[in-house]
Amino acid sequence: MPQRTRGAVEEGTVTFLLESEKDVIYDQNQAGRSHQSVPSIKCIGIDNTIYNAPISTSETINTLDWQNFSSVDVVRTAADGAGSPKVPTQTMVLRFLNDGASVNTSRTTFIPKLRINFRLAGGGLGTGGSSPSGGASDFFEIQASEDKISYTTVTEKPRRSTDGGANYSILSTAGKVLATEIANDRFHHYYVDVDISAFNSQSIYIKFKTTLAGSGKSILLTGTQFEALDFGEYSSNVGVSFTNVTISGFKIILSARFTGTVRYLCSSYE
Repeated sequence: MPQRTRGAVEEGTVTFLLESEKDVIYDQNQAGRSHQSVPSIKCIGIDNTIYNAPISTSETINTLDWQNFSSVDVVRTAADGAGSPKVPTQTMVLRFLNDGASVNTSRTTFIPKLRINFRLAGGGLGTGGSSPSGGASDFFEIQASEDKISYTTVTEKPRRSTDGGANYSILSTAGKVLATEIANDRFHHYYVDVDISAFNSQSIYIKFKTTLAGSGKSILLTGTQFEALDFGEYSSNVGVSFTNVTISGFKIILSARFTGTVRYLCSSYE
């Protein structure tokens, strides 16, 4: 029997997104086949993906990480806000003017669980603004989407601090801060936790939006920050094994859920 000395070598990468196993199909040659014999597979590298948050800790939302500014602009506060810490006069803040004002992140975030911190005040604290007065029919809303087309209100209820962030109490409505829960003379602290798995997704976009009855009403936003509560399995310290190896493909099994890429090399005699 003649000795087979010509080998077929294939190098590839497989991307994982909070997953622990993947099926892989080999590339096919011009003859429509992959390998004539069962190849040998070995791992040649693991590259983890660093988690991302769509915003820095700046006081105003920037146009690099956020987009689709609809009836959202930058104004300056017209007076020193009460409370502690105060937001002083002439501080630049974002104004959400009238019903349907909104802005959304331009990039997805795939932190499994995150906290969005922010501060809100009625529009009367800004230059040329007036505060909402519609009670429960006026509100500031936090939404999420997989595709930036269809948005859903986040499922957790926001929390508010009226003592400078020392203590927080849960608010009444999931994903919304009602106008009755926003002060007109100061910027209270708020946060809402977002569990991405609640949207049956692995990455989402975030939108801020207002519902306001009547014209000229506005809500002011400042101090927006994203904080990771659960980074997920982003470590590259995972075990890799290959099973179900055939002439057409194989399965990669990891020791834990992982986000990143696994690089492999397969070789066989032809």
